Amino acid sequence: MAKISVKHYTNTMASAPQLDNEWGELTGLLDAVLVNGFGFKTIDSITRVGNIATATVSTGHPYGIGQVLAIAGCDQAEYSGEFRVLNISARTFDFEVVGEPASPATTASAISAKVAPLGFEIVFSATNKRAYRSTHPESAKPLLVVYDGLKTPGYTTSWAKWANVGIAESMSDIDTITGAQAPFDPLAPKKNWQQTQANQWGWFKWYWARPNPTNYIDTANAQSGVKNWVLVGDDRYFQIWINPYGNNQGTTGYRHPYQFGEPTSFKAEDAYCCVLVADDHLQSNSVNGAAGTSA
Repeated sequence: MAKISVKHYTNTMASAPQLDNEWGELTGLLDAVLVNGFGFKTIDSITRVGNIATATVSTGHPYGIGQVLAIAGCDQAEYSGEFRVLNISARTFDFEVVGEPASPATTASAISAKVAPLGFEIVFSATNKRAYRSTHPESAKPLLVVYDGLKTPGYTTSWAKWANVGIAESMSDIDTITGAQAPFDPLAPKKNWQQTQANQWGWFKWYWARPNPTNYIDTANAQSGVKNWVLVGDDRYFQIWINPYGNNQGTTGYRHPYQFGEPTSFKAEDAYCCVLVADDHLQSNSVNGAAGTSA
């Protein structure tokens, strides 16, 4: 199956997962974008003229020009795989194929399309908890561990929303890291995942909502409204911007991208090249930024 490496996603895409002010929504977004895809539609037919294929969806579709779709179910292998949308109408979209497959496409079951995910998998999961890793054959398989449920004890549901995040070498279940991890404090091994002292609920954090955007970097949206996000990456590395601007679209602050994955290393035979960028805490926009931390 053909694959397109670099993909991008935003909250403005039709059928895209959304972030508002509820716990658990970040793992829902990551499930869709990293692993499952979104915007599933059954295709009625695919025809071809030259190297341009046209898919028809009689009920309409949510796709836009430039989006990468995963198409499956065709008897002809040339129509199956990942394709970038070239043109759209209300009920059709075009994409480029290689070769001269039969037209129209045939299927033994059904032909489907969805916005293609990056190519990660969920290794362990529980409510509001995930461990993701790349499916790339050359990946060293570091795990991105994400806990985005309500922080306990003593945390108020109306306060800032974030996910505790970390890198794990190996795990036996979603709550048990068995290998090396980052970040890690040997004097407080659970520091990143649970409360270890008063008013401290973790260490590495991906924030997505703040109840008071007047005083803290958030978004031009209403404090309880849908948040802006952009995610760009491939099947080994991605960056996600959540609420990338301050109030008034950048006049009072900014947000850096959160990151995870295996970038290209400058060190030969570097089997453990992995990066995680997160925040320790969210600062006031009077200092024009968020506190960044990386592992």
